[in-house]
Amino acid sequence: MRWLFKYLNLFSQRKQKRFWGDEKALVSFISPDLPAVTHLGQVIDINERGISFRYIAQDVRTQGVKELQLFGYRDDELRLDNVPCRIIYDIEVEKKILLSVPDMRRCGVQFLELSQHQRSLLAKFIAKYALR
Repeated sequence: MRWLFKYLNLFSQRKQKRFWGDEKALVSFISPDLPAVTHLGQVIDINERGISFRYIAQDVRTQGVKELQLFGYRDDELRLDNVPCRIIYDIEVEKKILLSVPDMRRCGVQFLELSQHQRSLLAKFIAKYALR
Protein backbone atom coordinates (compact mmCIF):
# COMPACT_ATOMS: atom_id res chain seq x y z
CA MET A 1 0.00 0.00 0.00
CA ARG A 2 2.94 2.30 0.67
CA TRP A 3 3.97 2.21 -3.01
CA LEU A 4 0.50 3.51 -3.97
CA PHE A 5 0.96 6.69 -1.96
CA LYS A 6 4.43 7.15 -3.40
CA TYR A 7 3.00 6.63 -6.90
CA LEU A 8 0.12 9.08 -6.37
CA ASN A 9 2.53 11.60 -4.90
CA LEU A 10 4.42 11.68 -8.23
CA PHE A 11 1.32 13.07 -9.91
CA SER A 12 0.56 15.65 -7.23
CA GLN A 13 4.04 17.17 -7.63
CA ARG A 14 3.53 18.15 -11.26
CA LYS A 15 3.87 21.85 -11.87
CA GLN A 16 1.85 21.81 -15.09
CA LYS A 17 -1.33 20.04 -16.01
CA ARG A 18 -0.92 17.13 -18.40
CA PHE A 19 -3.37 16.47 -21.20
CA TRP A 20 -4.68 13.02 -22.05
CA GLY A 21 -3.13 11.66 -25.21
CA ASP A 22 -5.10 10.69 -28.28
CA GLU A 23 -4.96 6.94 -28.96
CA LYS A 24 -2.98 7.70 -32.14
CA ALA A 25 -0.17 9.43 -30.21
CA LEU A 26 2.79 7.06 -30.01
CA VAL A 27 6.28 6.98 -28.56
CA SER A 28 9.24 4.82 -29.48
CA PHE A 29 12.45 4.07 -27.63
CA ILE A 30 15.43 1.80 -27.87
CA SER A 31 16.19 -0.16 -24.73
CA PRO A 32 19.92 -0.51 -24.01
CA ASP A 33 19.22 -4.21 -23.29
CA LEU A 34 17.96 -4.78 -26.84
CA PRO A 35 19.61 -2.07 -28.98
CA ALA A 36 18.62 -3.65 -32.30
CA VAL A 37 14.89 -3.36 -31.53
CA THR A 38 12.69 -0.27 -31.40
CA HIS A 39 9.91 -0.52 -28.81
CA LEU A 40 6.56 1.23 -29.15
CA GLY A 41 4.34 2.75 -26.52
CA GLN A 42 1.06 4.61 -26.47
CA VAL A 43 0.90 8.11 -24.96
CA ILE A 44 -1.24 8.33 -21.81
CA ASP A 45 -0.70 12.01 -21.05
CA ILE A 46 1.63 14.80 -22.10
CA ASN A 47 2.65 18.42 -21.58
CA GLU A 48 5.64 20.60 -22.41
CA ARG A 49 7.68 19.17 -19.52
CA GLY A 50 7.03 15.46 -19.83
CA ILE A 51 5.02 12.47 -20.92
CA SER A 52 3.72 9.17 -19.64
CA PHE A 53 3.10 6.16 -21.83
CA ARG A 54 2.27 2.48 -21.62
CA TYR A 55 4.12 -0.29 -23.38
CA ILE A 56 4.24 -4.07 -23.60
CA ALA A 57 7.02 -5.24 -21.35
CA GLN A 58 8.22 -8.47 -22.98
CA ASP A 59 11.67 -8.46 -21.31
CA VAL A 60 11.98 -4.74 -22.04
CA ARG A 61 12.54 -1.93 -19.57
CA THR A 62 13.21 1.74 -20.04
CA GLN A 63 16.17 1.82 -17.65
CA GLY A 64 19.01 3.58 -19.44
CA VAL A 65 16.80 5.16 -22.12
CA LYS A 66 18.02 8.69 -22.85
CA GLU A 67 15.95 9.65 -25.91
CA LEU A 68 12.44 9.15 -27.23
CA GLN A 69 10.72 9.64 -30.53
CA LEU A 70 7.14 10.99 -30.62
CA PHE A 71 4.87 10.54 -33.59
CA GLY A 72 1.30 9.90 -34.61
CA TYR A 73 -0.14 6.76 -36.12
CA ARG A 74 0.01 7.16 -39.92
CA ASP A 75 1.32 10.70 -39.59
CA ASP A 76 4.49 11.23 -41.60
CA GLU A 77 4.49 15.01 -41.20
CA LEU A 78 4.69 15.48 -37.43
CA ARG A 79 7.52 13.56 -35.77
CA LEU A 80 9.87 14.51 -32.94
CA ASP A 81 13.19 12.69 -33.10
CA ASN A 82 15.92 12.38 -30.48
CA VAL A 83 13.91 13.93 -27.64
CA PRO A 84 16.28 13.96 -24.63
CA CYS A 85 14.63 12.62 -21.51
CA ARG A 86 14.99 11.27 -18.00
CA ILE A 87 12.91 8.31 -16.81
CA ILE A 88 11.07 9.24 -13.60
CA TYR A 89 9.26 5.96 -13.05
CA ASP A 90 8.57 2.69 -14.83
CA ILE A 91 5.98 0.54 -13.08
CA GLU A 92 4.00 -2.57 -13.87
CA VAL A 93 0.32 -1.98 -14.63
CA GLU A 94 -1.99 -4.27 -12.73
CA LYS A 95 -3.69 -6.85 -14.92
CA LYS A 96 -7.47 -6.63 -15.01
CA ILE A 97 -7.81 -9.96 -16.81
CA LEU A 98 -5.82 -12.99 -15.74
CA LEU A 99 -5.36 -14.36 -19.24
CA SER A 100 -2.00 -14.82 -20.88
CA VAL A 101 -1.85 -11.21 -22.06
CA PRO A 102 1.64 -9.67 -21.99
CA ASP A 103 2.70 -7.57 -19.03
CA MET A 104 2.05 -3.86 -19.47
CA ARG A 105 4.12 -1.13 -17.91
CA ARG A 106 3.60 2.59 -17.43
CA CYS A 107 6.54 4.94 -17.78
CA GLY A 108 6.77 8.59 -16.73
CA VAL A 109 9.36 10.77 -18.42
CA GLN A 110 10.70 14.28 -17.94
CA PHE A 111 11.88 16.05 -21.06
CA LEU A 112 15.36 17.52 -20.75
CA GLU A 113 16.94 20.36 -22.76
CA LEU A 114 14.95 20.66 -26.01
CA SER A 115 16.10 22.70 -28.96
CA GLN A 116 13.88 25.55 -30.16
CA HIS A 117 12.86 23.38 -33.13
CA GLN A 118 11.95 20.47 -30.81
CA ARG A 119 9.92 22.80 -28.55
CA SER A 120 8.04 24.06 -31.57
CA LEU A 121 7.32 20.53 -32.81
CA LEU A 122 6.30 19.45 -29.31
CA ALA A 123 3.77 22.29 -29.12
CA LYS A 124 2.33 21.19 -32.47
CA PHE A 125 2.29 17.56 -31.33
CA ILE A 126 0.39 18.48 -28.16
CA ALA A 127 -2.06 20.65 -30.11
CA LYS A 128 -2.76 17.77 -32.49
CA TYR A 129 -2.69 14.74 -30.16
CA ALA A 130 -3.74 16.03 -26.73
CA LEU A 131 -7.35 15.70 -25.70
CA ARG A 132 -8.44 18.85 -23.91
